Amino acid sequence: MGIDKEAALNKINEAKEDVSFEVFTEPEHKEYLDNYAKAEVENRIGAEISKVHSQYDADIESILGVRKAGDQKTYDFLKEQLTSLKAATGQTDRFKTKVSELEEALKNKSGDEQLKKDYNSLKELYNEDKAKWDTKTQEFITSQELMKIEIQLDNAAQRLKFKEEIPATVREVMIKNAVDKLVKQGKIAENQLIFTDSEGKTALNKENNLNPYTAEEMLTRELKDIIGESKTITKPQTKPEIKEVDGKKVVPISLPDSVRFKEDLSGYLMSLGLDRNSEEYKIAYAEYSDKLPHK
Repeated sequence: MGIDKEAALNKINEAKEDVSFEVFTEPEHKEYLDNYAKAEVENRIGAEISKVHSQYDADIESILGVRKAGDQKTYDFLKEQLTSLKAATGQTDRFKTKVSELEEALKNKSGDEQLKKDYNSLKELYNEDKAKWDTKTQEFITSQELMKIEIQLDNAAQRLKFKEEIPATVREVMIKNAVDKLVKQGKIAENQLIFTDSEGKTALNKENNLNPYTAEEMLTRELKDIIGESKTITKPQTKPEIKEVDGKKVVPISLPDSVRFKEDLSGYLMSLGLDRNSEEYKIAYAEYSDKLPHK
């Protein structure tokens, strides 16, 4: 509530310094305060809106590495960048992180409906493109595995001795057919080639201590009609034993030509009756595997 004229004059007279006064009636003063409050609110709202738009601009620049032009509206800038992303969805891996970051940047912000619609459209296109790439990736992995199996079978075939009377052209056709058949039965498990039987179980060689068939053993079985005689080393009648030579424990054995890899050595030692966990096996494997490569 305002004061009367006399009280107002007393206030002026009581002023100790030379100061100026503005005189309002009560309605005029109320109008002045209302106008001031309205202007202050509008200024603060404008500043907050500008701050939000600046944050949008900063988010997009951080995510996409693109800065908004000074005279460009934030909405137009966002729409332009989303349209650009939509056109590039074929580059799935490149934009995977950017889409994720954009999703995080827009979370909990009340964006324009059209912006949300553009973003959802982009996300759908990204998911479609990712599904296609996932399929192609799996096809590539499968083809790589089949190639590894075929290479190991081809290498194994080169180590086999064939009957000299079989013409080379006939032999090559038979080898190719055998390799093609065995590629379908093979798979790589723990970096080792194994073969499966008709039930999908690992094929085990009864003549080799029930160890998994090697590529060479499978080819020998498939090509038995054209396999010639090969030099072999007669296995000892008794299980090899540990002996001490110059203060060092050894297990004296002779390795046949068929033992070319560490995996071959493991199977051969077990075929001699050495249990994988026995001291004899560990000593022999440590001694003879040193110069053998993995398959």
